[in-house]
Amino acid sequence: MHQTMTQQPYDQIVEQRKVTDVSRAEDGWSVEFEDRRGVRLTYWIADSGCVPHIGDSADFYGGAAGQPISGLDINGCRIFRAEG
Repeated sequence: MHQTMTQQPYDQIVEQRKVTDVSRAEDGWSVEFEDRRGVRLTYWIADSGCVPHIGDSADFYGGAAGQPISGLDINGCRIFRAEG
């Protein structure tokens, strides 16, 4: 079952991207994202009840560019948040 979470006040959306490709992988999904400049990233996400689809909106949370992300939501479904 997927969870829709509200944004916490300490969360900062660093970048919004669109899902451009989705492939089923063992115990999860290989998901490709593209930003408005055409830069693509691929992440593996574990099965969590959230099923990504091409065209979905993704919110990346965390530090500045080049820093690890601290969270990811796809269409409002929380994929992960770093504890801290």
